[in-house]
Amino acid sequence: MLALRASRYIYTQELLTQIEMIELYGKRKWLGEWLPLDTEREEILIHSSLAMRGPAWFWFRVETERDYIPHLKSGLKHPNSQVQNEAALALAAALQREAIKDLTKLLIQRHNVFGITEALASITDLTTDDKKQILSVYWQQWNFDESIWSGEMYLKLLSLLAKIGGVEARPKVIKKYLGIVSPRGEYQSSIVRPPLLRNAGWLWDAEDLPTLRQFVKAKEPGLQDLAIVALAQKGEEQDCKLIMSYIEASDWGLGSEDIGWLAKEAAHLFGIDHLGYLTQLVQSSNLSLQALADRVLPALCQSLDETMLLKMLTDANPAVQSCAAEGLVAIGKSNVLLEYETELLNTDYVSLIKNSAALTATGDWTTIDKLLKSQTTSVLRGAAKGLQKVKGEKTFDCLLALLQGEYDTRVHLDAANSLSIIGDEVALFKVLEWLLKHPYERSTNLMASVLVYLDRKLYCSNQWSLKRERDFSILRYSVTRDDYR
Repeated sequence: MLALRASRYIYTQELLTQIEMIELYGKRKWLGEWLPLDTEREEILIHSSLAMRGPAWFWFRVETERDYIPHLKSGLKHPNSQVQNEAALALAAALQREAIKDLTKLLIQRHNVFGITEALASITDLTTDDKKQILSVYWQQWNFDESIWSGEMYLKLLSLLAKIGGVEARPKVIKKYLGIVSPRGEYQSSIVRPPLLRNAGWLWDAEDLPTLRQFVKAKEPGLQDLAIVALAQKGEEQDCKLIMSYIEASDWGLGSEDIGWLAKEAAHLFGIDHLGYLTQLVQSSNLSLQALADRVLPALCQSLDETMLLKMLTDANPAVQSCAAEGLVAIGKSNVLLEYETELLNTDYVSLIKNSAALTATGDWTTIDKLLKSQTTSVLRGAAKGLQKVKGEKTFDCLLALLQGEYDTRVHLDAANSLSIIGDEVALFKVLEWLLKHPYERSTNLMASVLVYLDRKLYCSNQWSLKRERDFSILRYSVTRDDYR
């Protein structure tokens, strides 16, 4: 079957299906060692893997000495957009600066601009000349396709160019960004503020911090937004007040993701002196400040000592308790949580997920088994999350049971996330074995995605960041569908 599909691939560009790839993976020892793969079979396997159809990196692991770079280059122009995007990211991870020539050539041809830009932004060793060369392509051809440079995509591209070019790109990136937040800009509104530029921190160096602070105080629209992001990413502890004032005063609009993102970026700036203020903000009537505390306090708790965390564990606010529980897990003192099991499990939905995860992370199987027998979705979700902190083959079995059981889809997704993070060859074999026996059941799509992640983590010689790595968001509304039929 593989030979037949591969022989026609050059004409059809038809990728392997999920079930075909799973069946092939079950025969991987024979296919990959007893019968060496030819170029045609290598290409269809790697392209299908890039499209997340199934696992295939086993055949391209380091010890095989197979050259998969030509397949990544051919994937750059594949009709499937996911193959294009992942091939570009994989090529950049494998070749770093050597990939620039192939990637910029496609930019000049106006092919898959956004995917290529993401790949270029992932290269870690760009020289000043590289940056100038790459940016010149964008500045010379900025208006070649108006549909690409509008709305959310426009902002994402600007953000990537900021990361690629750094200080070199600052004048033009600022000009472009200010252009869309002006009174005539697409995002200008009396109610909704314009989105933030996510990589603005790359546009300034440490010596520019005084200038950025002046931008924030001047409150010039657009420029203040850029300065706040840069301070959140590269600032100092003294910038916390500026950021909190900005968050409190801004009109974020319904459904804005910027406030949570900005708070997460700024979390490293907050220290122990802010602890009391943050615990008060957790129950603030100002939802923006509450969102700030919800992101910053858990990160801060990871740097506190056991005495302080135990004191917070008895706080009347459930959100503060759950942050303390997470902090105790982070500093390796999770065992003390067993004494507070009753209190930790008698709380609201969100805190119950976090507390159940913390109790699971103790590794106490009496407690874990009790949590896994719960009929409450939030407890099961917490157990699924917490198991990624517990070592041993029994952990894999529990996660597989959660994936296979008749639970809420969110439990399946959390279990899949944990399994993909901690899974090893033992877990890979168990997932594959189940898939070969149950190719058409409810959890097949999700289990197959876990197999893809485990295969890539264990055997891919050059790792790159998948856009949805361990997130499974593409399956959130499709895990019960049989797309492969």
